[in-house]
Amino acid sequence: MTSTDISNYLKEYILINVGTTKHLIKKNNILYLKSKGNYTTIHLENLKEIKLSYNLGNTLNKYFKDLPFIRINQSNVINIDKVSVFKKDEIIFDNQKTIKASISSTYAKALITYFNQSNIL
Repeated sequence: MTSTDISNYLKEYILINVGTTKHLIKKNNILYLKSKGNYTTIHLENLKEIKLSYNLGNTLNKYFKDLPFIRINQSNVINIDKVSVFKKDEIIFDNQKTIKASISSTYAKALITYFNQSNIL
């Protein structure tokens, strides 16, 4: 493997530090982030969870700036590439995982803008 191959391979991953443990996570395996107070939980396709001691804003800024994640309310950020169905108060992901979460009017505009720019709507 060349250094270019390794660099391209690593672009598909994100390194998350939790205490003394380092998690190498494939970016497209992340379904959503859920915040509770000063903690954020990363929910993965395989149903594993990784809990961080950062609030949602800090987690987004530190790890998820350039990824297809959209905030839908004060507590939830979704990987828009993994969503298959939006309902009034629930979101269903490609792996059939369902979360109870509504899209707040504050963040709905960003979601519509994303869809318009992606030529989805």
